[in-house]
Amino acid sequence: MILLYYRLVEFGETPSSSLTLDEFMSVDLEEEHDPPSFKAARIRDRERLQKLLDTEVGKEFKEIQGKIEMELEKRRRKVLCKGGNIIGILIIAELAEGIDNILQKS
Repeated sequence: MILLYYRLVEFGETPSSSLTLDEFMSVDLEEEHDPPSFKAARIRDRERLQKLLDTEVGKEFKEIQGKIEMELEKRRRKVLCKGGNIIGILIIAELAEGIDNILQKS
């Protein structure tokens, strides 16, 4: 019951809350918004991540990330120096993107 109350209060903070029921069912708003609770959770996540990055583990993480980026750059240069093999370039780019995605999820 309390959760429902909070969700209704959050809904009251959105542009959709000013619409009538008929308008709500027929109008397609130009903008979409995440619920306030979702935004608050993302803010807390960013704060926790920043605190983690400020610790020794975070420093070690940044160090490893730097080493990975340096190795990828070496491989990119090596591929380009061998005549610009387009398949090699695509493979390296795909590897870099995959590693970036893994690091961002961590």
